[in-house]
Amino acid sequence: MTIKELLAFVNKSISTIYDSDEAGQIASWLLEERLNKSRIQLLTQAEEHVDESLINQIKNDTEALLSFKPIQQILGFTYFYESKILVNEHTLIPRPETEELVDLIINNNKTKTLLKILDIGTGSGCIPISLKKHFKDAQVVALDISTDALSIAKKSAILNNVQIEFVEADILSDKSSLSITDFDIIVSNPPYIKLDEKEQMKNNVLLHEPHLALFVYDEDALLFYRKIIDFAIKNNTKSFQIYFEINEELGKDVIELLTQKGFEESTIHKDLQGKDRMVSASYLIH
Repeated sequence: MTIKELLAFVNKSISTIYDSDEAGQIASWLLEERLNKSRIQLLTQAEEHVDESLINQIKNDTEALLSFKPIQQILGFTYFYESKILVNEHTLIPRPETEELVDLIINNNKTKTLLKILDIGTGSGCIPISLKKHFKDAQVVALDISTDALSIAKKSAILNNVQIEFVEADILSDKSSLSITDFDIIVSNPPYIKLDEKEQMKNNVLLHEPHLALFVYDEDALLFYRKIIDFAIKNNTKSFQIYFEINEELGKDVIELLTQKGFEESTIHKDLQGKDRMVSASYLIH
């Protein structure tokens, strides 16, 4: 089987569950990685025959794709803000809007040095790794409840040659504490999908990504934001900034919560799709 034929096989197979554009992108990415070729090489070497062992592996990968397993989990990584981030079934697959959150933080703090940054609910570690690579002199701490998620986040930090302190803790517990306090920036992409939104989600997310990191009960959709805000105020004796990724329907509610808790300069930021997806605010010690 040639590269061209193999690419067509994967594309046709997964077109039953993905639209044509997405199927084409996934098929190309799979062959790029498995054959160790660039996208241009897939085209210029299209008539080259593929080893039988690689054909079998790619066919197995295709079966996994047909079970709605995300391509990122099949390959074991994804790219995020110019970094290679390891992922598996214990971590969320980083989304483009989270890259926009990282970009917002970087743009808002371009001239600052020696920052102390805390990421709450770090998952794959994509946020703190990206921030540490940009703010090289920053002290970065990443917190998560999941031992399994922290394990892979630590491997990603090593892969990207950055030093981050990873802490296993439950932010919902009143006993959560850190040895390091007084952060300049606190950031979180907490669970914010309401359970009543489940039916709108794709199977590749529902079947293969950790629900612990996705969903919050409908009756208390602001639970994580409230707990994080209280934790932030408790663990800071100086002014700091806070950044959240949010459910597009909850922007005004998060802003109202921040205002009630004494934050200033609270702002909703839209993502590239025009959706309310990020919130930033400042807690000022006068």
